[in-house]
Amino acid sequence: MKMTAKIDLGGVAGLLAVTAVAYLGGVSPIISAHTEAIVLRSQISTERATLHNEKADESELLRRVTGLEQELESFTSNPNLTLSRNARISQLTQLALGAGIELESVQPGEPRAAGDLNVIEIRIAGAGQYADLIGMLPMIRSTFPDFGVQRLVISRGSENTGRMSLDIVWYIAVDDKTDPDGAQ
Repeated sequence: MKMTAKIDLGGVAGLLAVTAVAYLGGVSPIISAHTEAIVLRSQISTERATLHNEKADESELLRRVTGLEQELESFTSNPNLTLSRNARISQLTQLALGAGIELESVQPGEPRAAGDLNVIEIRIAGAGQYADLIGMLPMIRSTFPDFGVQRLVISRGSENTGRMSLDIVWYIAVDDKTDPDGAQ
């Protein structure tokens, strides 16, 4: 029986060795490859999501750039930009009167250099209904895209009325052919 025990032990040891070699040589690499494939799929999924987000960001940026380019084009092709100072002040006065504002004064300042632009400050004083006074701001923005509101002060009058003091800045490109003093 001792001999069979040695043979049985040798057989068991041989089977264990064959099983270990088969596992290390065949099953272990498959498990490792499967684990690596899972990690790679996860990385691919993450990278695709990042790419999708970057494409969305790029699309949003392109949309914004296109909008800004269109706004610039409409700004530079606006015929109002080439009118004289007197004509612009007249248009601004008509806009205020059309909005229901009783003007007390319109005082344009002298043109002055401000970096790459020339600017003319315009001070308007008037009275009217609160809604008319406030409603004039978007009208100025849409009619005069080269004007900026610097200051607006509204003081209380009777009931729904008020007095306003409005400081506007007219931005004129230096290379613009506009002669702010009246000649074209």
